[in-house]
Amino acid sequence: MSAGPEPLPRQKSASDRILVMVQLAGGNDGVNTVIPYEHDLYYKCRRRIAIAKKDVLPLENGLGLHPAARGLKELYDDGKLAIVQGVGYPNHSRNHFASTLIWQTGDPRLELRGGWLGRSLGLVARMIAADRPTRVYYVSMGGFDTHTRQAMRHWRLLAKFGNAMRSFVKRLKADRLLDRVLVVTFSEFGRRVQENAGGGTDHGEAAPMFLIGSKLHPGIHEKHPSLATLHRGALIPGCDFRRVYADILCRWLGMNPQKVLGPGFAPLRLIAA
Repeated sequence: MSAGPEPLPRQKSASDRILVMVQLAGGNDGVNTVIPYEHDLYYKCRRRIAIAKKDVLPLENGLGLHPAARGLKELYDDGKLAIVQGVGYPNHSRNHFASTLIWQTGDPRLELRGGWLGRSLGLVARMIAADRPTRVYYVSMGGFDTHTRQAMRHWRLLAKFGNAMRSFVKRLKADRLLDRVLVVTFSEFGRRVQENAGGGTDHGEAAPMFLIGSKLHPGIHEKHPSLATLHRGALIPGCDFRRVYADILCRWLGMNPQKVLGPGFAPLRLIAA
């Protein structure tokens, strides 16, 4: 078994690079965000909340984005978006607070929350333009705990999220800062595959992550989890989130990921260093 990746040599520009972490708080429904619209089981499990094939924004390999996420689709088409599928961690708690802390610390052995996205990202853009020394920023968009009446709620959330990301990238481009900034989004967990009686979905496990920037290997990474083989009704994570973190630490921030995460988490090579 590999002892872990060799850290890349620290680049001079690494000290100028900025990481913006965006939490989709509440547990975003990844199945209705990056949609396996060619899979019949998707429609059998979600008779009320499934997105019709004709409305999906197609990507590749039978996957597409929710129609409200046009801002994300524009970034994808422009080569500024990488999607990592089936991300999670072992022995998932499905608890909001415990799972958020795990994502924030990078330690699933551990057993918090945030503000509002558009204004928060505006503040981040201003702080970056002012050349503040901070290298990592954290913002949160709430509302993704869609146990009931999910269809319209999720539509509005994804529209706000996608539009905010698109506007943020435009702002960074205008300020000639995009090459210095990497945006990474996560949700503390995904949702179950089967819709519930309230027209929503309950807490799950695996969910997609989005990376946004100009220094990426864009497109879809990792396999979409099986809709047929589940764990207590949820998608089984196929990618440990620490592999994404390892790539960010190593290739973006110029750090040794083993010192932060421990050995055994090979970077996914999402970032074109």
